[in-house]
Amino acid sequence: GTVMGIDATKDIDEKTRLISGVNVTESPDSGKTTTLSVGSEKQLRDDLRLSSSNVFGTSSNNTITQGSRYGLVREKDGKRMEGSLTRQHSAGGPEISDSNIFALSGELNDRFAATGSFERGVIQSLTGEQSDRNALSMGLGYVEKDKDTGLERL
Repeated sequence: GTVMGIDATKDIDEKTRLISGVNVTESPDSGKTTTLSVGSEKQLRDDLRLSSSNVFGTSSNNTITQGSRYGLVREKDGKRMEGSLTRQHSAGGPEISDSNIFALSGELNDRFAATGSFERGVIQSLTGEQSDRNALSMGLGYVEKDKDTGLERL
């Protein structure tokens, strides 16, 4: 989980915002990981926003991760849909990997939301072996709200 996180935003003009952050997390697999992110958001029209960010991370197991993420968010009639492309390079431990991840998420109606992603990557081990990795993930969420108060019940 996250041990510490600091985020900062700066509005450049009424349609452009700069975003930066530093996060420190800890997990049994990679130990302590420090991640620095720098990005921007640009409002294209009232219901459409473009985002981009660059991420650099290091972990206590000597893994270095670099990535770029590009996203398009549409918010209309209280519903949010987002598409993103992430390009990620990771080096450390016994392998080097390069991945491209395409993700879509959004609210289907006032109760259901869905998310899905497809990852295509190449892993190069220190022994010289190379393998391709394809991963598909999907999720479905459900929220039930009290009609009178709007509070989430489930």
